[in-house]
Amino acid sequence: MANNKRTLKSPMRIGKVSRDHISDAVRAVHVLPEAGAGWIVKKSGGDRLEAKFSTQKEAVEYARSLIEKQHSPAIIHGRDGKITRLEAGNAH
Repeated sequence: MANNKRTLKSPMRIGKVSRDHISDAVRAVHVLPEAGAGWIVKKSGGDRLEAKFSTQKEAVEYARSLIEKQHSPAIIHGRDGKITRLEAGNAH
């Protein structure tokens, strides 16, 4: 029987991960480049698109409004799809 365990490898590991951090990651809001041009805002784990914007700046502003209401982080991706920064909403 094959080993079906999956290991998550992170380039940035800082200390232990708490349940709050895992919960935050599940509720995170992502700002992603759209194929072709533009930017989209999506919630983690969902297929549903929250909104589309022509600039990353507009998408980030919208994501900030969502994370303030949801108390969750925003994960901002660059045009290459790689994470460029994280922004936190209000504390729990």
